[in-house]
Amino acid sequence: VSVKMPGDYFLQDVNLIHDYLAKKNIKTWMWGDMLISRDEFPTMFPEILNGNETGYGKKLREKIPKDIVIGDWHYWDTRSDFPSLAAFHASGFQVLGATWRKTKTTQNFSHYAAAHGAEGMIVTTWFDPDEPLVVHTWDELNNMIQEAGKAFNKDFPDAK
Repeated sequence: VSVKMPGDYFLQDVNLIHDYLAKKNIKTWMWGDMLISRDEFPTMFPEILNGNETGYGKKLREKIPKDIVIGDWHYWDTRSDFPSLAAFHASGFQVLGATWRKTKTTQNFSHYAAAHGAEGMIVTTWFDPDEPLVVHTWDELNNMIQEAGKAFNKDFPDAK
């Protein structure tokens, strides 16, 4: 991701949206990819590390309100550890893990998220199963959700 907006402007926008929603008793959620960088996480899948420009990454993560819920997404990485989630949690954020279609990523990240303080999992779809030209199905979507739920649920690992 090529960032054109200076980090301070991005922070101003985050704060503006956060404050507006807080006045309405609505909790702010945001994706965490702009809050993590390749310098901080050199072994992680690089496509998710979008906080590489000046004023982003850890510096931005330290400045945003800690009551924002962070969606830490990992779609393709099949590793067994996901240090970005631990970093968000250690920084004082509530964190939700987010996966997509890759079963191994969903299983590994869900297990890691459950063991490292995540509040839960989000299964992103990025497709509409009812769209005529889309080759994805409701069964595929249900499988994605079930895999994340089974892998995250450490108390009932055999849950269906």
